[in-house]
Amino acid sequence: MFRLGDLSVDLVRRIVKVGDQEVKLSPKEYDLLRVLVQHAGKVLTHKFLLGELWDDLTDAQYLRVYVRQLRQKIEADPEQPQYILTETGIGYSAARARLGASWCRMTRAKTGGIGY
Repeated sequence: MFRLGDLSVDLVRRIVKVGDQEVKLSPKEYDLLRVLVQHAGKVLTHKFLLGELWDDLTDAQYLRVYVRQLRQKIEADPEQPQYILTETGIGYSAARARLGASWCRMTRAKTGGIGY
């Protein structure tokens, strides 16, 4: 489970929620969000995202359209995004994710330290 503020993404059950509301995403929107949260806190280039979601020959405009659609569904203010951030001229990043409490407890037990 990844948490980004009010956004939660359950990668096992493929459930996305903002607050208590489940958000319905298209398969491509979900795949885009999944890739971003799996690499939360890292800037992912347009080329990398296109290669993960389509093929390298796909126009970057497709990516922009899906990012815009995704922001409309998960951001409180899509014009001032908190979850999916634009890195101008490079690509996109998801704000740094908080991992679910069970993972943090397991990691603390193994390392004797903080969960991440």
